[in-house]
Amino acid sequence: MNNFPYDSEVLSRYAYAATRARGKVGEIGCGLGYGAYLMSRLNPDLHVEAIDQDPQVIALASEMWRDSPRLSFKQADAHTLPWQTASLDSVVSFEVIEHVQEPRAYVEEIARVLRQGGEYIGSTPDSDLFPYRVNLDRRSDYHALRAEGFWPWHIQYFQRADIEQLLDGHGFAMRAVRYPTYQQGVDLYNRVMGLKQMGAPVDFTLLNEMNWSVESFVMSEEYINGFSGYSFIYAAEKGGDT
Repeated sequence: MNNFPYDSEVLSRYAYAATRARGKVGEIGCGLGYGAYLMSRLNPDLHVEAIDQDPQVIALASEMWRDSPRLSFKQADAHTLPWQTASLDSVVSFEVIEHVQEPRAYVEEIARVLRQGGEYIGSTPDSDLFPYRVNLDRRSDYHALRAEGFWPWHIQYFQRADIEQLLDGHGFAMRAVRYPTYQQGVDLYNRVMGLKQMGAPVDFTLLNEMNWSVESFVMSEEYINGFSGYSFIYAAEKGGDT
């Protein structure tokens, strides 16, 4: 997964989640399970049960990561989570809330399955930054939508304030908001601009130093144009004081 920008950014979210999550973790919308696997590898104290609504990807994930003792997979829907009330220490769900039919019901379910003091770690595109329109009418003609500048699979959109208000209304206190940021690119840009200001010619061989990996990203408190992803990560505590 290294040396490709988007994959490295996606994995950096899971690396960050591994530093915050604890105990029994539920992941909603796991896809092929590489993020759940990464969290279980990076943090040996985690026991991760990951779900997705697609039975085929769950079957494949279960086979791919079958040798991971602290990792399991189950087919389930985001609106009806399979965990008992107050049974999880952490919930991780990246790039999911913009796809669900009922965001409030989805957050209510997360609040239900989390223990008091547990943390919900999620992410979603910032609608102020995301360069596509959202499929609010829930049309199914995906090719036509793409031609019209829509991202067909997103049926909701959020700004940071929307997420904060939604979580606050369900008993969560926001603890962190971060933008995955390509720090190696920021550093290289600053070096190039420094040389330019000194009157030196731009050395394009510096581009050979670029490397796309999880380690190349940091979690920035502010969006850095050109180097941060469009999605922001949020971490909110159930029942915490605001």
